[in-house]
Amino acid sequence: MRPSAGIVEYLEECVLSSGLLRPGASWLLAVSGGQDSVAMLLALATLRERLDLRLGVGHVNHGLRGADSDEDEQFVCDLGERLAVPVSVERVGVERGGGMEEAARNARLAALRRMAAGRFERIALAHTSTDRAETALMNVLRGCGLEGLAAMPGQSGDLVRPLLRVTRAETAAYCAARGVEPRRDETNVDQSLLRNRVRLSLLPLLEREYRAGAADALTRLAEVVEAELSWTRPLVREALEAAVVARGDGVVLGVPSLATLDRGLRARVLREALAEVKGDLRDVSLGHVQGLEALVAQGRTGARAELPGVWAERTTDALVLRAGRLREAGGFEASLSIPGEVEPPGSGLRIEARLRAASECDPSARGPLTAHLDAAVTGRRLVVRSPRTGDRLAPQGMTGTKKLQDLLADKKIPRAEREGIGVVVTTEG
Repeated sequence: MRPSAGIVEYLEECVLSSGLLRPGASWLLAVSGGQDSVAMLLALATLRERLDLRLGVGHVNHGLRGADSDEDEQFVCDLGERLAVPVSVERVGVERGGGMEEAARNARLAALRRMAAGRFERIALAHTSTDRAETALMNVLRGCGLEGLAAMPGQSGDLVRPLLRVTRAETAAYCAARGVEPRRDETNVDQSLLRNRVRLSLLPLLEREYRAGAADALTRLAEVVEAELSWTRPLVREALEAAVVARGDGVVLGVPSLATLDRGLRARVLREALAEVKGDLRDVSLGHVQGLEALVAQGRTGARAELPGVWAERTTDALVLRAGRLREAGGFEASLSIPGEVEPPGSGLRIEARLRAASECDPSARGPLTAHLDAAVTGRRLVVRSPRTGDRLAPQGMTGTKKLQDLLADKKIPRAEREGIGVVVTTEG
């Protein structure tokens, strides 16, 4: 449904009836100063008393556009004061360069959540149906699953998008009708950015040369897929829980359980597990999920795959998913004085050495991350390093020595995790 009677009426009739907005709700409105977020603020401020809404404005200034960024901030503050809506501002720097757009987006959401914490139940984002069509098309181009086709859901956790059936042209018209001239961001016409090329070139080409109403068709497709995902998501979650073997710093999925699932459901379960480990599915494509499916179906023990923000490893009967990147070759090494502590660069470890009398060392009382060594053997200095081929040790109670890699395999430590284990040796090796 389009807001033919105006954005205010649309919000009151459609958004309210869908349950997205309810009387008495408390929302923090993310307002950049651009036309979409300004239209959202103007419309919801009009409905504030009628629906007993408690509103606030959150503005994040990245400082990327110098004086223009500061003028955006002042514009939002002035508009909030005029509408009697309190404004919170946070300045968050973002380094320029590759990945800047995503880094800014993540920093912005984190700042908005800090502003909303303990004060507002939802954060409202001013994405329109035009944004949704562009996002769906971009996701199709990179190869996506159903979640990518749904593009932007109306609600996702603490985030709500009340303008998803309003076009960008309609927000511009509404701002003009209210006598407000929004701020303009010149980076929105920078065609070095994929979204801008889709917005300014590809989508208009589709509308002009292939099908008038292509943007509307993409939006409708996203809505249909979102509805399908809504009722199937509990089934996917149930299947995921049945496949989970362990949780901790990641997720371990049982291969036998995954193998019994229908292919489509298995792909959904793998995506759900990725979202749990990574925190979102940004930059995860259909190809990445297919790579995980190959590990499940054909992967040999020790086979690995690296995905955006996640690595995966196939063990004998499980698929291990962990956040982060596979460790680069080269390992680490650092000297450890006794007493003293060290954090070998690139290891993520902190090792501490203390001197204790033998009478104070009770092996039965030590924790799993504590080892007792003979000071007469260690001397006053040790070395902490990554594992090396041929490393052997003499476990307590065992005659002779054993290869470290065999011991780790016996303990079912995934191969990718073994590279991050710290080996403590004497200075003689």
